[in-house]
Amino acid sequence: MHFPNPSGTCQRHMSTAHPTPRLIDRPRILRQIEQALQIGHLFVLAPAGYGKTTVLQALTTHRRYTHYLQLTPADQDIAVLQAKLAPLLKPDHTIVLDDVHLLIGSSETVVYLQTHLQQTRPRWVLAGRSLPFDTEMLTISGKASHLTRETLAFTPPEARLLLGRKHPSVADWTRRVHGWALALSLLARLPAGADPCGENGEFHTFC
Repeated sequence: MHFPNPSGTCQRHMSTAHPTPRLIDRPRILRQIEQALQIGHLFVLAPAGYGKTTVLQALTTHRRYTHYLQLTPADQDIAVLQAKLAPLLKPDHTIVLDDVHLLIGSSETVVYLQTHLQQTRPRWVLAGRSLPFDTEMLTISGKASHLTRETLAFTPPEARLLLGRKHPSVADWTRRVHGWALALSLLARLPAGADPCGENGEFHTFC
């Protein structure tokens, strides 16, 4: 199967189906998100498999009045998106839109979001593999900040929680996969003692 690596390209080396990641608390990321939202809106930009969705869903349990919406191609229709968002547009709320890359090419929807982002409230979190519009002016004006894959990447202590004791070289593998959550989740599913770089291993890209 095609398997995206941290650089955004595709690999055929890993044939294992995408796992359901073991969920762990990531207070480091949640703290950074909370700090960013005290100042303005937030854009979360990273390739697939870096844990954007997991941590943003967790935000709804850590931050009051936070609403998580995972977008679909149907949300390119401005009327569809407006109907979903209308009940949430309250000053003390935080609106999280995941998979915003699906809105690329929908000019009406893009203008709608840009208009709302000019206001300081409610707070917005837009997350995806790419963003549907240029965010430079919002960042320069201090109205928004960015969270990237470099921040989302697992640290060795976080990876140790995910992998457990059966993988003694946690720091080494975290470095090899650049903290990529999806690769670490696959590694966690290997039987104890299995060699990821062995003849039948699926991690040759990182060996």
